[in-house]
Amino acid sequence: YKKMARFYQTAPIQFAEIEKTVHPDLFVTLGVETYPFIQIYRNGQCVAAHGTESDKMFEPIVNDTIQRELTMTAEDWNTFLTTFEIPIRASTEKLNSLRVRQTSPV
Repeated sequence: YKKMARFYQTAPIQFAEIEKTVHPDLFVTLGVETYPFIQIYRNGQCVAAHGTESDKMFEPIVNDTIQRELTMTAEDWNTFLTTFEIPIRASTEKLNSLRVRQTSPV
């Protein structure tokens, strides 16, 4: 995570780290089952999610995804969003449920 965040520090993307022992509810809500794991969001929508049990495979997979998505045209994105509308909507609903929980009074 930190190595990739440094590598992409000048790209128009941000990285955030969540510790499972501190926020286990987030992992359940977001469906995280393997580690390391990353979700990639664009305009508030989860457009990619990757998890692998191998640290050696994780970085190349994520780098490939980030590079591909950084070079997509508006037309590419429209096609992608249409093709993957259902899983993107499901991931967005999970994220929105976390936002609602975060802003709800305790």
